[in-house]
Amino acid sequence: MSAIKEVKNLQAATRQRVLDLLNWNDLQYGTFQMEQAYGYLNHIIPDDAWGKNHLPHTATFWAWWRNHWYKRDVQFLEYAEGLSAKKAVLFYEVTHTPEAIEFTPHSVILEDAYAKMVYEVTHKESVC
Repeated sequence: MSAIKEVKNLQAATRQRVLDLLNWNDLQYGTFQMEQAYGYLNHIIPDDAWGKNHLPHTATFWAWWRNHWYKRDVQFLEYAEGLSAKKAVLFYEVTHTPEAIEFTPHSVILEDAYAKMVYEVTHKESVC
């Protein structure tokens, strides 16, 4: 099995453990993860409307976000085993809020969004 496949399997198993502990389905988990991503962008770049609108439209942002989310899920599982579903959900929500996230996007993520912005601007100008 390739290293990438092993990582994907490990991430899927971790996600399933979180779902089981929270008593959530995939939709609840994905919706929460996405809402927190948008909340995170509002938190770290509150005055950058362009960034908040364009970063979520790049595959590199979402790959980066899922990777860091997985790391937070691993940390969550270390402390949440044995909690009731209700307490686990509360703990999960608190530890995954944008204010609790201390990492920022790497330059590669920002460069990808910037390149898309430059393309859009130059494309719009050439159409006019």
